[in-house]
Amino acid sequence: MQLRGIPFLEESCPTGARHANIRARNVMSAGVTTIGTTMLVKDLIGVLTRHSYSDFPVVDSAGDGALLGSISRVDLIALLSKKELFFAKGEDGGLLTYDELDKARSKSKRMSIEDIKKGLAADDEEKYIYLSPYMQIAPITIHGHGSAERAYEIFRSLGIRQLLVVDKHSRPIGIIMRHELARLEEIGEDHHHIEKKLRDARISSRSSVRHMA
Repeated sequence: MQLRGIPFLEESCPTGARHANIRARNVMSAGVTTIGTTMLVKDLIGVLTRHSYSDFPVVDSAGDGALLGSISRVDLIALLSKKELFFAKGEDGGLLTYDELDKARSKSKRMSIEDIKKGLAADDEEKYIYLSPYMQIAPITIHGHGSAERAYEIFRSLGIRQLLVVDKHSRPIGIIMRHELARLEEIGEDHHHIEKKLRDARISSRSSVRHMA
């Protein structure tokens, strides 16, 4: 974990952080990147090019933006590698069986988004692709008013890479990485320094997220 730049979390949340009564919304990195259930191919490629997250939340973009599920970067690249899934507006898109997706996933682990872009024609990027059949339903989340201590426990017990923070309408409002939670260990009883340490944690998380994908 040290070689990959992934901070180790102790078994219990630091005492100082528990006493400070810090909420998930106080430690999250705001501006989470979401995708819809159906995406224009060029828009999906743009998201994957700009962001190196390992998972992306899928939201109801036609409705109120509520969280519907999540999908991994590996699966997104696997789907983009299957051009038979692309469809023009007004057409029906193709679907992969689980076995077909599993085979495409195995190949996509050796591919980058740049490899995908090289294999696409201009008209391919103007087509659409269905994502909802392949997303993970009910990803792990925490409410913005939930405690940072609870977020710490979730990371410690489940070994996840990122934790989505949602509002009362189940809309994603931020994301928590291990780096933010690791900084909680630096918080003592002096609450005057909490805001600065958490701000530094968010900056550290953004600069380190590429190493975690």
